[in-house]
Amino acid sequence: MRKLDKTYVFGTRRDAGFTLVEGLVAISLIGSLGLLLLGTFSFSIASQEIARAELEAARSSAEVLEILRATSFDALDIVEDGGFGIDPLGKFQQMVIEDIEDRLERDGLTLYLTIEPYEGRDEAKLITLTIVSTGISPRTTMVELPPGKIMVKHTTIVTKRGLNP
Repeated sequence: MRKLDKTYVFGTRRDAGFTLVEGLVAISLIGSLGLLLLGTFSFSIASQEIARAELEAARSSAEVLEILRATSFDALDIVEDGGFGIDPLGKFQQMVIEDIEDRLERDGLTLYLTIEPYEGRDEAKLITLTIVSTGISPRTTMVELPPGKIMVKHTTIVTKRGLNP
């Protein structure tokens, strides 16, 4: 039977294994790949949060418009970029509006209501409902809106006969 020769010669590439430099290069490549994936996931989560807040703003504005539909024409006083000072609202409507404002505040959004005469006529009022990121003026246009900020603006006309006759 023949014996295998197990002599090792140090310094040969086959027997030396990984060098410290090769190990560091591998670790840095894996770390770079990890950072790239982490950046992608964090961007995805941030985009999802913005989309969720925009959806909440649009849904909330639709709810407020429904409440205004149920309010009598005479109860809609002239308001400029303010809140809801509508007296004849019932307790339920007040609770719903407070809930909407709380939800919007949690998302960093503010609700503004403007009611003004429509083209100077007494029998028509223009209602503008604006939901914007906190700190942004409701008079800001979409062009002037800073990146990453939210603006939802709904405008409707109310007459003595009802909403958008």
